Amino acid sequence: MDRRFVYNSQIPLIDDDMAFQKAALVALGYLMQGVFGTSTLLDGLACSPTSPASMNVQVGAGQILSLQQVDPVAYGDLGTDSHQIVKQGLSLDPVTLNCPAPATSGFSIDYLIQIGFAETDGSPQVLQYYNPSDPSSPLSGQGGDGQPDNTIRADQCVIQAKAGIAAATGTQTVPSADPNFTGAWVVTVAHGQTSITSANIAQLASAPFIPAKLPAIPAAIQTAQWTSAADQGSANTYVMAPSPPLSAYSDGMQLELIAARATNTGASTFTVPELATLPILRPDGSALTGGEIQANSPVLLQIRAGAAYLLNVAWHKAAWNWAKEQILPTVAPSSTYSAGYRCRPLQAETAPGSYTLGLGSVGYTIKHTDNSSVSTYTIPPSSSAAWPIGSIIRFQNGRGAANLKVGPGSGVTLYWGSGNVGQRTIGDSGRMGIRYDGYNTSLGADEWWVIEDSGVS
Repeated sequence: MDRRFVYNSQIPLIDDDMAFQKAALVALGYLMQGVFGTSTLLDGLACSPTSPASMNVQVGAGQILSLQQVDPVAYGDLGTDSHQIVKQGLSLDPVTLNCPAPATSGFSIDYLIQIGFAETDGSPQVLQYYNPSDPSSPLSGQGGDGQPDNTIRADQCVIQAKAGIAAATGTQTVPSADPNFTGAWVVTVAHGQTSITSANIAQLASAPFIPAKLPAIPAAIQTAQWTSAADQGSANTYVMAPSPPLSAYSDGMQLELIAARATNTGASTFTVPELATLPILRPDGSALTGGEIQANSPVLLQIRAGAAYLLNVAWHKAAWNWAKEQILPTVAPSSTYSAGYRCRPLQAETAPGSYTLGLGSVGYTIKHTDNSSVSTYTIPPSSSAAWPIGSIIRFQNGRGAANLKVGPGSGVTLYWGSGNVGQRTIGDSGRMGIRYDGYNTSLGADEWWVIEDSGVS
């Protein structure tokens, strides 16, 4: 920030004080720009019913941050300055706005509470000026004209209610904000209404309110406040509305549905309001087939290349307890599930043989049922299949079936028991689960562990 020199016995310059104020304005503007950026932001300005209730709403004190020219109108002898900085418009007192009901029966109307920035010169006063002819008798007004001069350049937060067009209830639309204004709230009023309640007031989805103050940011991050939200969709069609709203998807973005409303039964989609609908894919890029998303379970998604990749499934890392598990070939109605049991989607062999495992089997139970031929499954290295750490694959051998073998491929170590490694054979009615623990740099191999087994040698 620039500072002016003033010397002892110096005759003051006309712009000494104004230059100081301008320098402070520019410094504050760049500080706000460094912290908040250059997009318009709102803070405070809560909208609520009046007390007692009426057909008015009250917008509380607050501010708007807006990118503006330093001085589009001459600031005294300093003149104009077209450089842009972030300015702060203030509203120090509550503002009351009238929102009358429509006159037509069965109609409703939406009022947009819009916020704008305005810079005005005001607080005029008749000032005293130096009189060179008689220094003991100052002049009233410039040159003694007796006219007032503005004494304050005020940056203000302007608050207005803009009425939409009344229409049959449910078909009315929210009006667009006027130029140089930003929408903040919507007040919906029906014919015959005599007072406005909080139920009639909603924050506009695109309102650019500052989401959290600096001291609250760590807690907001820890609680995933900005990246998680309740599911607003249904089975196979999942929807979430993060707050603040997303303006665009970006690769690598992770979003979480706090709890899915319903279990998926097949291919599924994910949508954020105002943005494109994306397919939900498994980590290997394949479409969901059913059961990957469980009702009332969290759903973690990563946005990448125009799709939402499912990073977690409720049963991927669940504790494995064969006594508390049903394996169903398809996703069944809720009445089919036994209370307290976790249900695992099944991948049944089309024919016995030798197979290389892939990402498509993560989270599934592979079942071998042929009673005459052995099947062998090989675990490939992460260089061939990008296994997420913690990936779990389970195997079940049918009653009376021939052996089912699971073993490591090149660059893979399968651990079992106390320091044992190598292929495992699952016998009649046997079961086994394996988990990927990552690449071991000291061994130069991928580590897989047998985490549960029964009837295995």
